[in-house]
Amino acid sequence: MEERSLDAVMITQPKLIYYFTGFYTEPHERFLALVLPKGKEPFLFVPMLDLEKAEQASNCKKIYSFKDSEDPFEVLKGKLPSTIRRVGLQEGYVNVKRYQALMKAIGAEQSVDLEERLTEMRVIKSAEEIVTIKRAIVCIENVLHATLPKVKVGVTEVEIVAELEYQMKLLGADGPSFDTLVLSGEKTAMPHGVSGTRKIQRESFC
Repeated sequence: MEERSLDAVMITQPKLIYYFTGFYTEPHERFLALVLPKGKEPFLFVPMLDLEKAEQASNCKKIYSFKDSEDPFEVLKGKLPSTIRRVGLQEGYVNVKRYQALMKAIGAEQSVDLEERLTEMRVIKSAEEIVTIKRAIVCIENVLHATLPKVKVGVTEVEIVAELEYQMKLLGADGPSFDTLVLSGEKTAMPHGVSGTRKIQRESFC
């Protein structure tokens, strides 16, 4: 913040908020942020629906919330210092409408994109993070070993997806880090194809 002359930083990507605080939720259309005002204690700003969960999971001492009937940016304004000229944001994760509403409410004159700097920070892993990564690798290897025998002629792609995700949950995972993708036959040439009801066929095996 000092290097960029920032008055505040707001992290809004749910998985990155989890990375810094231990609290994860998917707010959907609602606003969610980890807020770091210069010279003051960081705080979580969450929808009222997520307040109890945030209090239980987060390492933040201060947590503020807003109701669905309130304008979140006006509520947030009241929790920030009166003068904020430069604010650090994940600009690639904030849509135009939300960006404009946020900047107007807090009175900021300029935003600075922090995506590259945050990515650099995440490259450095603690011993605890390395253990977690290794545990995730073992988990997904076990998921594959358990699921592969069930990949047979006549089984659909979505049935295999369901089995993979069932095995993940069974082994203690929260879920996949991105949508599980199973493709067969001619669909295997599509890097971002969609799993469907296509059945595994004999010619699918090589």
